[in-house]
Amino acid sequence: MDLDWRCLQSQSSLSQVGEKEVIDQETVKKLFHYDAESGMLIWRFGNGRNVKPWQEVKAKNGNGYYTAKIHGKSYLAHRLAWLYVHGSFPNKYIDHKNRIRNDNRLCNLRDVNTTDNAQNISLPSHNKSGHIGVSWIKSHNCWTVYVKVNKKNKWLGYYKNLDDAVAARKAGEKQYYNLPEEVA
Repeated sequence: MDLDWRCLQSQSSLSQVGEKEVIDQETVKKLFHYDAESGMLIWRFGNGRNVKPWQEVKAKNGNGYYTAKIHGKSYLAHRLAWLYVHGSFPNKYIDHKNRIRNDNRLCNLRDVNTTDNAQNISLPSHNKSGHIGVSWIKSHNCWTVYVKVNKKNKWLGYYKNLDDAVAARKAGEKQYYNLPEEVA
């Protein structure tokens, strides 16, 4: 197939919604090949400058996600992969189950709402316990445990032992959160 991605600009598969350009599954399938098992999104055609035919989309944005620029607009690769497979963009967010931002295997992606996306977070750099929701309280000389529910911290107790505190946090996550199963 001898098709240049620039030719797609004139086709009706792109439409304007207000100021926002919307791309559809047909266009994504013409521009890319997506391998759901490996998570690789591959350009079918070069652009004559920095993208070669059959090159993997690997440009990272400042947050560690792969992006592809189509007709001057940047798209997150995991959102393009979702569109490629499902035919529409997700309702809200795509969550990377294993929290690895450039792991775009289909088994690692899930369509989630704002709350579920916020619950499956990576460990903040300032965390000292090594576990989300577990903090050392110097004045009490013990660990305190909490989960965030409806934008408020729900306290789960004080624990002298870190392992007990972590177990309490995990039990709280199971009770209050919609976390994904582990991805291999």
